[in-house]
Amino acid sequence: MHSLAFWFQSPDTWPAAVLVGAAASLLGLTGVIVVQLRRQVQAAWAETGRIYQRSSARFSSVGDLLEGVLFETDATRTLTYTNQAFHALTGFRERDLRSGLTLHDLFEPDERQRLLEDLETESDSREVRVRSYHLRRRDGAAVPVSLRMTAITDPEGLVGWRGLVAPVPETDDETHGDPRHRAGEQLLGGILREFNETPAEEHEAVLARGLAEIGRILGADRCYHYHASRDGESLVSLRQWYAPGVSPMSGDQRAPGLDQYPWSLAQLRDNGALVIADVQHLDPAEAPEQGRWLRQGITSLLVVPLREEREIVGVLGCETLGHVRHWGPRDRQLLETMADICQRVQGDDQIARRLAQANERAGDLAELLPEPVAVTDTDGVVVVWNPALADFSGMTADQACGGSGPEILETFLPGSGAWLGKQLQALPADKDPAVASNLIEVTDADGGHAWIKVSLRPLADGAGCLLHFGDVTTSKQEESRMRARTERLEQVMAHQQEELEHAQARLVETDKMAAVARMVTGLAHEIDMPVGVGLTAASQLASQADHLSHAYREGLMKRSSFEEFLDTARESSELINSNLQRASDLLSSMQRTAAGQTLEQRRQVQLKDYLGDVLLSLNPRLAEKHVSVRFSCPDDLDVVVEPDALSRIVSNLATNALEHAFDGMLVGEITVDASRSGDQVLLRIADDGCGIDAAQQPRIFEPFFTTAREGGGMGLGLHVVYNLVTRNLGGTLRCESRTGKGTVFEIMFPIDRDVDQDHRLASPRRA
Repeated sequence: MHSLAFWFQSPDTWPAAVLVGAAASLLGLTGVIVVQLRRQVQAAWAETGRIYQRSSARFSSVGDLLEGVLFETDATRTLTYTNQAFHALTGFRERDLRSGLTLHDLFEPDERQRLLEDLETESDSREVRVRSYHLRRRDGAAVPVSLRMTAITDPEGLVGWRGLVAPVPETDDETHGDPRHRAGEQLLGGILREFNETPAEEHEAVLARGLAEIGRILGADRCYHYHASRDGESLVSLRQWYAPGVSPMSGDQRAPGLDQYPWSLAQLRDNGALVIADVQHLDPAEAPEQGRWLRQGITSLLVVPLREEREIVGVLGCETLGHVRHWGPRDRQLLETMADICQRVQGDDQIARRLAQANERAGDLAELLPEPVAVTDTDGVVVVWNPALADFSGMTADQACGGSGPEILETFLPGSGAWLGKQLQALPADKDPAVASNLIEVTDADGGHAWIKVSLRPLADGAGCLLHFGDVTTSKQEESRMRARTERLEQVMAHQQEELEHAQARLVETDKMAAVARMVTGLAHEIDMPVGVGLTAASQLASQADHLSHAYREGLMKRSSFEEFLDTARESSELINSNLQRASDLLSSMQRTAAGQTLEQRRQVQLKDYLGDVLLSLNPRLAEKHVSVRFSCPDDLDVVVEPDALSRIVSNLATNALEHAFDGMLVGEITVDASRSGDQVLLRIADDGCGIDAAQQPRIFEPFFTTAREGGGMGLGLHVVYNLVTRNLGGTLRCESRTGKGTVFEIMFPIDRDVDQDHRLASPRRA
């Protein structure tokens, strides 16, 4: 290390290395200082930003607590801050601020220039300024307010404006106290009364007089009422008024269409009115109509639109020529009320003209109709009475038109007046009333009876009704004769139906007795065989016993003879026993079946056993036709039925199959299958025979229909089955058959049902 004295030597004596090191050390120290300063500056800026954000948040919170409308602008008067009260009063939203909303947009057009002048004077002063203006809401409505403003400045000058707005309620002196406004309200009320009391042809004069009075009350030099032409290319003048001493403008009977006034049309649509206190203050670039107004000498304008279904179809306006007029809200209200009256009168007059035209066309058409017709309006006054009705009623059109429809009808059709009055009262309340008619019986000059039908048809749009008169005496008499013939025919048919039911009942009883006879015959034939076998066996046993007894008395009995006798006795006893048991079973079956057929009472039966007995009784005929039976049924299926009905159904279906299904066949088979289906029994009786022709199937259940009439068939078998199934069992019967594939009858009936006390025969349904 150099001594301390080295550093106190003259620098020109220092070595170069020492100088370089000293410079580097100095630069490093400077960099450290700069970095530290930069960090401190960034921290200060961040803290300043946080302080500004906290300050802005506190300002916004305080602003939202204020009841008054608070706003701030920049130097260009563009809004930069608004509180919640501002949005509630003006209707503008926060996103409207982002679109560049200015202080200029907040006030009525005729007050904006005054506002700008107030802001430009002494703009660098912090003095609080209090002014009164009409604030314009977002919907175009004007609100009187008191505005307190102060400039926002910094050392460099004006940076914006801060303002507090307070609504000023209208006092009675400002609204109703103005004699001009009171006179205007009285005038409008008088116009309405006069309009309701005068005929349509005087409405134009009433409106022209009202427009002149409104112009004088508002202090205008010209008032006008324009309506758009049909093509929309121009505005047609309906009525004009000029103040005394004001020369009418040339060519003002027709003006350019509304699309030629784009700025004015936008004001009418957005704000509901065009309010201009001084045309000179308009911006020509924004309002191109200014030049046209200035050339016509117009200085102030108040215009309101006339609308039809939200579409602007005309205007009603006031103008001043050569002097400025500040239009107030009450002026606008008076003009809008007058516009509503004009629109109402014009609409009613159009309706009246259209109705008159429609009545005229209806009268021309009615003249050509050969039938009596009349037309009334909504009040029931007759407006059309055609010549055919004049001849029909004996009353001319001059006598009828203009009179009350119910009273006129009552004069030549007594009893129809009250009916017509009631129908007319229902017309306004009914949007789409139906055609109504009334039949009136009258007595002609000869004392005979005639019937007149009066029909009422409402006209479109509720314009009235059309009355048609028709003489229906001939058709009424024919209707009476037809009714008498129908009544006699019904009596004859009822008598024939009663006789048919008795005949069917007798046929059913005959079929029942025939079924019993067939069953008894079959059983007798079936019992004959086991009884005959038993008698033969008993006879042989008696012969062997006599032979053995003779050998015994003669002492010729041998052991072998005795043993042979014992064998014969055992075999004969077994043969006799088995055949007698078979006969006994047949007799028991016959007894059970006959008991059911005789009593005709519903009782519980074990379906498998009962159907087995029924099929057993059919064995002789089945054997004769070489037809076998395959039967299946659950053991536990008990039903509550009329046994007689069930037996005859199965017997008739099996007999029908034996008579028709197996013609030309050597052998055949009948299948009887019973099963449970919920609370129903499904009974299927099928055969593998020749089937039923498709053309004959729809008629098989009809009485007396048969394909074997030459063989003695009567055609009652399936008809009786149908009635027994539907009446006695309370079930349904269906048949399926294909030629060469056999036939299936499906019977569905309840396992147990309430007893039906009505025993009338059912009529078979056609398939």
